[in-house]
Amino acid sequence: MNTQVQSLDFTSMLNELENLLEKQIELARKGSFSSLEDITAQTNQFVEKIVSAQILQSDEFKNRRLHLQKLYEDLHRIVAARKADVIEDLNHVHKGRRTIGAYRNNI
Repeated sequence: MNTQVQSLDFTSMLNELENLLEKQIELARKGSFSSLEDITAQTNQFVEKIVSAQILQSDEFKNRRLHLQKLYEDLHRIVAARKADVIEDLNHVHKGRRTIGAYRNNI
């Protein structure tokens, strides 16, 4: 395979990974974690192919590597924030259950 064709293949792989990450970010913002999880397996397949081919080690794809890194960081930040929200909501539920239990025991 010549270098130009190989570069096109690598570019299409990176484009697909970028699209998948953007979909994951959108789903995470919406709180659609089951859909996000479904896409994760597909995303991981592209990551494995890209890592094994060492595509992002090339200077040719330095800007793409930085952009993908930013997308991953954005996704991580959104998921971490949503996780904190869920933990806070669960704490409120637990407090409510304890309050109801206390009322029930004292009636």
